[in-house]
Amino acid sequence: KHHRSQVMLALMVSSEGLPVGYDLFAGNTWEGHTLEAAIEALGKRVALNKVTVVADAGMLSRDNRTMLRDKGLPFILGYRMKSAPAEVKAEILDPEGSLPWDGHGTDGTTEQ
Repeated sequence: KHHRSQVMLALMVSSEGLPVGYDLFAGNTWEGHTLEAAIEALGKRVALNKVTVVADAGMLSRDNRTMLRDKGLPFILGYRMKSAPAEVKAEILDPEGSLPWDGHGTDGTTEQ
């Protein structure tokens, strides 16, 4: 309801879906601006070397992708396939193109 106060909730869960943390943001905050703050807060509570960021299309921005790469965090971000160019769709749907991110094995562990 527009006449009620709203908040943005960033919920962090384990691979089993159990909550491990959350952050609250003002309801008028664009969700793409919450990702880095939520990751930094989570990093103060748990080791980020075992984290894969999974986020919806609202988090998909060049700045967020760069930030995740700079922090060395593997990630999965939602993508709106309907509006994607044909060459992007072909690359995403190519089963040979689904390779582990540099430095990470298929099981999610960091290769030494």
